[in-house]
Amino acid sequence: MLDKVAVLVRGKLAFFGRGQEMLPYFAALRPHEIFDKLQEKQPEAWAAQYQQSDAYKEFMGDSPVGNDSVTRRSTSTKLSKPPKRSSWRQFMTLLRRQFTLKFKEKSTFAALLLPPVAIAVLMALLKQGPNEPKVLFMMVVVALWFGCSGSVREIVDELPVYKRERQRDLKLVSYIGSKLVYVISVAAVQAMALIGVLTLMGAIKGHVPEAYLLTWFLTIEGALIGLLISAVCSTAEKALYAFPLTMIPQLLLAGLLIPTATITPFYPVQSAGGQVVAIQQLPRTPAMIKPLAYGVSPLMVSRWGFEGLCDLYMHDREPGTELRKGYSYQLLSAVAITLHQDDSADARAELDGTLARGGNSTMPVQQDSNTFGWYVAILGAFALVFITAIGVALKRKESHGIRA
Repeated sequence: MLDKVAVLVRGKLAFFGRGQEMLPYFAALRPHEIFDKLQEKQPEAWAAQYQQSDAYKEFMGDSPVGNDSVTRRSTSTKLSKPPKRSSWRQFMTLLRRQFTLKFKEKSTFAALLLPPVAIAVLMALLKQGPNEPKVLFMMVVVALWFGCSGSVREIVDELPVYKRERQRDLKLVSYIGSKLVYVISVAAVQAMALIGVLTLMGAIKGHVPEAYLLTWFLTIEGALIGLLISAVCSTAEKALYAFPLTMIPQLLLAGLLIPTATITPFYPVQSAGGQVVAIQQLPRTPAMIKPLAYGVSPLMVSRWGFEGLCDLYMHDREPGTELRKGYSYQLLSAVAITLHQDDSADARAELDGTLARGGNSTMPVQQDSNTFGWYVAILGAFALVFITAIGVALKRKESHGIRA
């Protein structure tokens, strides 16, 4: 996957050319086999053979390889002035290298796919019904966690390679672009595995395309957070230490453990025939303090992903009635929705009206969420901020000599 390769044998130039031409030149299948091949001839024989090759004519011209100093000057001149490569060509080369290195072994792909599947199975086994608040919350946590864990060492592990290739005219947009395509692709597969298992096992029901899209976006957001950590930190140890420190606030401030606004939980009490006979009201759930609710929590991508998932199911109703699904009342009693602040009051008014009519529910006025696009736009805005921050962090690292 190298652009150019030089092979020296005791000071003699045995090969200099494109990386993909090296193995065929030495009739080798793997790079390490070249070391054995070099023992088959004297260094002078390899140098003479290279003189007669097409690679020599293309890259070395008429420079005499018998003169070591001339050879070194010629090679140095060629290496110091590389041909300009388009951003698109660099991007495609980096992307091929990325996928080749990551998926050259099947175990790597299994390591990315099996953990989300295992966690999804565990979540489904612990459920008591479909679309519960805890299940939707865990979907957010799992998406962010696995997205971040898969990319948190992505840049910091290859800093020496990145520095060398930047000196060789690597475009920053090509480098970041290849990373984005990779993490977006992996996120799509992980989100599909998570949603697929939860759907098959009944943990989520309905709105599957929208739930998948939000989960995919959240996995991408987690991966972008991981890339940002990797771009900022100077060592893999620092990146791994920062990883949980960024994920824990996402968990605490998402809006389930402590809601962002005060909530008064209530549930309809129904007779065996399905009539509403009473409304059970529970003690109020206090909100988090205002500096967190209005200052810090809105900066958490987990809050908007969680609210987006909850908003999908809060408006589901029993067929032919104005009564909402049982899980809808659970969500209304557990989560404060920023873009639908009157939902809880509207649902309570619907139940009061049903009681006033003797517990009989009427056909509802159609009420759609209409906010799905807003949540997608908010998550997209987070993604743009993260991508910009990654670019700034890499540029800053270059200006400080790849130190952080």
